[in-house]
Amino acid sequence: MWAAPEMDRHPDFDKTKVALTPRRHETWNGFLYVNLDGRAVPLADRLAAVTPRLAAYQLDRWVTARSIDCGEYPWDWKVMQDNGECYHHLGLHTETFEVDYPGRWSETFENDGDFTLLWSPSRPERQTIGADCQRYVPGLAFLPQPGLDERQRTCFQLLYVLPNFFIYLQPDLVMNMRVFPVAAGRIRLIADMVVRPESRAMPDFAERLERVVAFFHRFNEEDVVANAAIQRNLALADAVGGPLSHLEHHNRHVALWVVRRLTGAA
Repeated sequence: MWAAPEMDRHPDFDKTKVALTPRRHETWNGFLYVNLDGRAVPLADRLAAVTPRLAAYQLDRWVTARSIDCGEYPWDWKVMQDNGECYHHLGLHTETFEVDYPGRWSETFENDGDFTLLWSPSRPERQTIGADCQRYVPGLAFLPQPGLDERQRTCFQLLYVLPNFFIYLQPDLVMNMRVFPVAAGRIRLIADMVVRPESRAMPDFAERLERVVAFFHRFNEEDVVANAAIQRNLALADAVGGPLSHLEHHNRHVALWVVRRLTGAA
């Protein structure tokens, strides 16, 4: 253990008593989770139901190609979660996601625990034919993970680990969204572009990465407008809730998750 130079001559210096405070942590699918208060139940147990669904991607091998610090935004983490289904492709992302991933086609595998997993199938006429003659998501940017089934090749997934971590996952790319609550009505967002290590050897990798980053900024700005407006409207004295669409399973799950933790209800 490192210690301050010459402090071994101080009679009251005990490096075990002035060391950094240990923090509980776990690695899950290559992502490092840290528990600051030490009271959380093991993460792997909470995600046991979803872990097999991601095994084929071998995400613990993937590497971060670019991290984008988006800075602070004027909304709560809960507002961002409520913008997390694919239903809003129909109105908010008509020129981006809806072109390739119709909001009406989205599916949700929902668990009563600490996560939701959403699938967004792509339009067949927009899909990419890979070097292996298999169909993949539209606009495949990098080398796809081998061994995926048809659904994994032609859909993107959204995995939400509540309350504030989620990843966008497709055969060749992960967008890892780290959401940090800053204050009431304010969060900070950092987005990581994660790829298979083999993709970095592609001769035009840098150009491909820039196109992915540009697409991220494009759809993120569309979400910024909506999230900021929702946060403002929630602050109005006459703000009221509304019914959820049958495509908003994720929103319902998040709302119930929050209620259970605030009230202790089963």
